[in-house]
Amino acid sequence: PLQLYMHATPTAEKQIRSSGLTQLVLVIDRNSGLLANLFDEDNAAVKEAISRAIKGEHRNGKEVGLCGQAPTIKPHFTEILVDLGID
Repeated sequence: PLQLYMHATPTAEKQIRSSGLTQLVLVIDRNSGLLANLFDEDNAAVKEAISRAIKGEHRNGKEVGLCGQAPTIKPHFTEILVDLGID
């Protein structure tokens, strides 16, 4: 399932689609009026999924970036991504 939330770029880099991955991991539709307040990339399970995606792509010799709004909305998230090994 993680591959569904990765997309290739014209370079050797892969991009993690953080919003889609967060929705998959948390089983939450971020556009739902009932559940949107539970949508959170800071969730431990989401960060673990991001970490696994990064490690998996690094094992395949790929650089990994992130496509999503989390670092813009939550500036501390950039540091989390660096700690997880994002390129």
